[in-house]
This record gives sequence, C-alpha cells and structure tokens, in this order.
Amino acid sequence: MDKDCRVCPKEYIQKLELRKYSLNTAKIYISFFEAFINYFKMIYWRSMKHKCILSLIYSAGLRRGALINLKLKDIDSKRMLTRVEDAKGGKDRYTLLGQNVLKDLRKYYQLFKPVNYLFKGEKGGKYGGSSIINIIKRASLKLISGKI
Repeated sequence: MDKDCRVCPKEYIQKLELRKYSLNTAKIYISFFEAFINYFKMIYWRSMKHKCILSLIYSAGLRRGALINLKLKDIDSKRMLTRVEDAKGGKDRYTLLGQNVLKDLRKYYQLFKPVNYLFKGEKGGKYGGSSIINIIKRASLKLISGKI
C-alpha cells in the first residue's frame, strides 16, 4: 500500500470482530473501506493540481510550454511574480502572481511536494503538454454545460 494512503481505523476492525465476520469477509470489507476513504483524497489531489494549472494559465497568461517548464524557483511569493524562462521569442519575462493562486499553489505544494518542476508528470519528469490540453478541454466543457 502507498505510504500516503490512509488505513482502516482500528475501531472499524473491532466492530467487524464483534459482529463475528469471517476473516475473508472482514478482509473484503476492510479493503473496500480503505478504497473509499482514499478515493476522495485522490479526487482532491487531482482537482487541486488541475485548479493550479488552470489558474496559472489564466491569471499569469502562460502558454502551455511555459507552464510545463515552470520550476519551484520560478515562483517568487515575496514579490508576487512568476518568472518565465524562454518565453515567446526566447526571452525571459515576469508575470503577476495572484494572491488566490499563491494560496492554491501552497496547498498544492503541501500535497505533492514537487522537487524540480512545479508540475511533475507520472514518471517524475515534466508534466505532459497533451495532459494540459485535456485539462483545459474538460474545464471548458464543464463551463459550457453549466457544471461549474
């Protein structure tokens, strides 16, 4: 089991023992319970990452390539700026960092603890450009359908 996953509370296991469930039945209940309590954590994690990605693209006016290449050192929380290296035309520039975006980025950092790139992919490297396109498409469809 993943070290960040929550385990079934002892009280729940004791209730199963009190009700005299068989060992196999108890194991199934415990695995379902753990899947349930960890499911919402995964949704929150994914939505927090997506929220930060969309917020940075929108508020800072970042292009997809600039967002993928953002590193932790590029976020200047004291001056409320985001440094973009090799922006359009191969120039470095600074964009504004909103207060709400910074709050979300701090929550995101606590959850994911990125090391090098701000948004890391599944294998630890850069986040994929096609993944960002999919996030934007899903968000725009939700907006159009009125779910946001």
